Amino acid sequence: VVVAIFRADSGGWDVPTIVCGYAGAIALGAALLAWAVAASAATTTTLAAGALGFGALIAIFLVGELPSVWPGLDVPGAISVRGQLTTLSRGELSLPAIVLIAGLAVTGLSLAITLACAGRRRDTRRRAVATGLVAVISALGLVLAARHPASWDVSAARRNSLDPETRALLAGLPAPATLTIIEPTLGALSPI
Repeated sequence: VVVAIFRADSGGWDVPTIVCGYAGAIALGAALLAWAVAASAATTTTLAAGALGFGALIAIFLVGELPSVWPGLDVPGAISVRGQLTTLSRGELSLPAIVLIAGLAVTGLSLAITLACAGRRRDTRRRAVATGLVAVISALGLVLAARHPASWDVSAARRNSLDPETRALLAGLPAPATLTIIEPTLGALSPI
């Protein structure tokens, strides 16, 4: 309500984009919560669970940020939590984002069950192997989703999709085209 009152422009609300962004943030939060539950199942004290959970969540976030630290490192953007949240907040529902969130949730919950049963049941080793297989399946699913990306533009204005004229122009090209973008060196050209 406060944003609507003090809004600078008179444009309408892009409700599907807002819903996509919030639903993605809530789903990712639930997936990361599964890892915090696993950290809690691994320890006996609240302080240790908090520290282990914090460390695990930081590690999950930092894996996707490795290319910014080491530019030569080839890490796919599909594992970037921040990148996937940015995509969802633009109103673009992508298959890599869905697979990443589902994989994090399922692997975290499987790990939590394995750690909660450790020492209490005889089938702990089998559960640990199953958790490892769930992690491998999630990783392979993310690789497939990254190699064959699909996305759906849920924004009201369809701003994440090409215009029909652009699609017709691309279809009419006789061969694959190469696009070269040259960054301007003059300060006056920087807005371009």
